[in-house]
Amino acid sequence: MNPQLLSQRALSTLIKSLLIPLFVCSMLWCAGSQTTVLAQTEPTVPLMQNMTKLWHWGGVISTMTPVSDTLYVGMGQDLVIFDIADPTSPKLLGQLSLDAWVYDLEIVGTHALIAAGSKGLLIVDVSDKQAPRLVAERHDPYTINSIAVAAPYAYMAYQGSTDTAIVNSIEILDVTDPETPIVVNPQITGLDFDPADLQIAANHLFVAGGKLEVGRYTYRTWGVFQAFDLADPTAPTPLPAYLTEPSTESEKRFNNLRLQGDYAYAVRSDSILRFTISTPAAITLNSQLNLATLNSSTLNVVSDQLYVTKQISTGGDNGGLYILDTSSPSTITVSDFLTQPVDALAVQGNYAFVGRNDDGLHVWDVTNPLAPREIGNYRILSAFDGDLVAHAPFLYVTGGIWGTPLLSTIDLHKPTEPTLTAVITGSDYEAFYPFIDDNWLLLSAKRPASYNFDNFQLFDITNPGVPQRIARHETTPFTSAAYADHQLYLETLNHSPPLAQISIFDLVTSTTPVITEIIQTAPQLPLMNFNDLSV
Repeated sequence: MNPQLLSQRALSTLIKSLLIPLFVCSMLWCAGSQTTVLAQTEPTVPLMQNMTKLWHWGGVISTMTPVSDTLYVGMGQDLVIFDIADPTSPKLLGQLSLDAWVYDLEIVGTHALIAAGSKGLLIVDVSDKQAPRLVAERHDPYTINSIAVAAPYAYMAYQGSTDTAIVNSIEILDVTDPETPIVVNPQITGLDFDPADLQIAANHLFVAGGKLEVGRYTYRTWGVFQAFDLADPTAPTPLPAYLTEPSTESEKRFNNLRLQGDYAYAVRSDSILRFTISTPAAITLNSQLNLATLNSSTLNVVSDQLYVTKQISTGGDNGGLYILDTSSPSTITVSDFLTQPVDALAVQGNYAFVGRNDDGLHVWDVTNPLAPREIGNYRILSAFDGDLVAHAPFLYVTGGIWGTPLLSTIDLHKPTEPTLTAVITGSDYEAFYPFIDDNWLLLSAKRPASYNFDNFQLFDITNPGVPQRIARHETTPFTSAAYADHQLYLETLNHSPPLAQISIFDLVTSTTPVITEIIQTAPQLPLMNFNDLSV
């Protein structure tokens, strides 16, 4: 769940837990001896039986791996497979729910090796791309977030801890038979930092990550980049590591790594570093480009350009994509910045595959890396953070947080094959509490990082698959909403003094709905917080 939303709901729950008992006590005091308090136990009810999950959608697009005419995508807890033989018209082939987050994946023959965080290693048979199936699992005691393969060996970076120590290392598996991986080295020697990303080239394993040091009054982080000689692939030889200067002010650990010829590019929260790796035993820093609040998680090399994602952050920043010129052997410069959100990116040949949490897969022609051109897409709702309301056979999903759409429409004519029919963006609003009446939809909206809602918006759904926004009405800030019989009820809570009021709006249904002024304001209600309203 979005941490911002979590904090809002936690605050609301806390206030509710404090105020409601006081309200109940005050009511009991007023009623005196005429009040009867009944103690009730929760009845025993049977568990639901024969519940069948028809489909599953959702999750942040975390990783993408193109292999020839197929694109494998980690989307939340799903492995999603696309046919990209015609890049202008990608097609969904298959999908598998894994009950585990997909952090990284590699393809070995007809199997996908998936780094699944705390769930360890998952192995999926993708020989039938329309029906991928989980065939093996390896549940390590630690978190696995990155994997690299140099057949027949797979190298998995893991982080974790025991009762007495932090454990960071790399495990080596023989995946000659991917369905029965064999551990050949459970923990390589010479690695004393948190490994975040692995890459293999020129018979060497390159590892980027960092260290964190936390004391009672101190906090320091620094990046670490190290190579391991794979002359013996089952017992890599550690080579001298490169350590950045420690920082007490910002996060300096590397989180992503890419190799290109004699160079390696490592990214962290505020900068990109280029290393010369022609001699892996003597890695040197070649150049550095500082980019404030980068928060990047993906970078890819495209000819002499470097594509680096800028992650969505709070405060209305919807992220984007930096295009960096790396043609100079001594400097990195910014060529362009695209303001559209990019959450994951992979490059194959002249095509870049872009994953966006707001509307799915996009395909760019990058023949000219400085001017990427979209040539195809497959729209699928991958992530949202809001509420749902159904208007059969359509489902409306609200959002607006972390770059998700303000409103998305899903066609459920075929429940097992849902289709995303419309996406309405609204980066300056976050939406909740959707209600449907006749041929229009109503939702409550607020500014990013704001606790209170300050407007509600109307959408015409005469064509239910393509809602049209027709009106927006600003009002006194409110915290929750309910709707019935053409009337909208908004609850406003004052924390000091602790008073709540309910405002009632009359919405007249017509070709163009008319929003009247407040027709009634309930008396101020002491010591109450309606965390949610229901009519």
